[in-house]
This record gives sequence, C-alpha cells and structure tokens, in this order.
Amino acid sequence: MEQERVAKEAEEKERAEKTKQIKESFGDATSQWEMDKTGMQDLALKDEKKKSESTSDDAKLVSGDKGTSKGETKDTTKNSKEEA
Repeated sequence: MEQERVAKEAEEKERAEKTKQIKESFGDATSQWEMDKTGMQDLALKDEKKKSESTSDDAKLVSGDKGTSKGETKDTTKNSKEEA
C-alpha cells in the first residue's frame, strides 16, 4: 500500500515537472496574440484609409479636372510628331 502511494506521488511529481518545463519552453502566448491582433487592426485601418483616399481622389477626378490625375501629364509628343 505504501509503495503504491509513493509511486503515485512520484508519478504526479514527474507529470508536474513536465508540465512546468513545457510551459517554460513555450511561454505565455497571450502577449504575442495581443501584439499580432494590434498589428492586424493597424493594417486594416491603413487599408481602409487608403481606400477612402482613393475613393475621394476618384470623386475629385469626376467632378474636377477630367484630363489627368495627380502625377499624370498628358502626352503631347504624340501630337507634335503627327503634325510634323
């Protein structure tokens, strides 16, 4: 009877040590999950902001200057070559 109790205690101690070792090896992932979650939310906000800016630029093109958008210039070299 005493041997069974000692064996059971040894087994429980061994199991607790293994559990502790595993937890130490892998650490607490909660903080990493929070960092990843924050990063994903930031990316989503940037993407949403970019889309809204793109939409507002398109609206300006429709209501404003229909010829060119930001950074674009009309190609006048084609017309000058045809005239020559």
